[in-house]
Amino acid sequence: MPKINHDILETLTYFVDVLKYWIDQGTDGLRIDVGNGLLHWWLKTLYYRIKEYNENILFLGELNDNPVYYKEYFDTFMDYYWRKHILRALVDRKESLRELVDALNYLYSSLPHYQTVSLYHSLGTHDTPRIKTVVKNDLKTLKMLFVLLFILPGSPAIYYGDEIGLEGGYDPDNRRPMIWDWNKWDLDLLNHVKKLAKLYREHKALRIGFFDIKVIDVNILLIKRWWKEEIIYTYIDLGKHCSSIRLDKNIYYDLYNDRELETDYIHLDEKEFTILKKLNK
Repeated sequence: MPKINHDILETLTYFVDVLKYWIDQGTDGLRIDVGNGLLHWWLKTLYYRIKEYNENILFLGELNDNPVYYKEYFDTFMDYYWRKHILRALVDRKESLRELVDALNYLYSSLPHYQTVSLYHSLGTHDTPRIKTVVKNDLKTLKMLFVLLFILPGSPAIYYGDEIGLEGGYDPDNRRPMIWDWNKWDLDLLNHVKKLAKLYREHKALRIGFFDIKVIDVNILLIKRWWKEEIIYTYIDLGKHCSSIRLDKNIYYDLYNDRELETDYIHLDEKEFTILKKLNK
């Protein structure tokens, strides 16, 4: 590929003209590949020139860096920073739960709300090993990761085949053709992803709601999402033993299993989760 000299103004002018051409053809959004590899002044000037031309164009930046440093140059981000911390804490166990919570709180509190809920989040892409391969075929861990993909703020994106358990190592092994024979699919995983996607579509608290996360009882993640009167709590047990959690005296609905809770306690085994909606009764 050609080397581009981004130190000169002529390069910037050229790319502004290229982007204007595609906007005039009807393009609604632009993705800047490896956005953190470009000079900050260059990115900022490009962003503002395009926004002056058409303020409704979406600017999406692919980042392997913390999005906080680029929030003035993009509308939202393909956020590998999020993925890195999720996998370090929950798969590699090289980061404690409290370190994960600190990293997520820093990410979400440092960006405007409209950016946090539109962050392009994925467990795997064409640039990473397949997520089922990453977790070494551990279905409970894989299900837990998909829960976080849909429950934490962001716009969930699924690399084709991850929803049916397609495997693959580093590029190009991660680009194996899609398997169209459903007899070879992991239907349990697929149904899990479908159920989470349905909850995401149906509940504004999960799509555009505010966010809080904390560690309780050492090994349990508690994620709260809320929008106006709707409040949704997600508990994930990352300990080695079964945990019992006592809820307050409110009435809750188990969204994942589609039933009203009949007790003030929930019981979770290792890597198990529950998604509860607080009912106003």
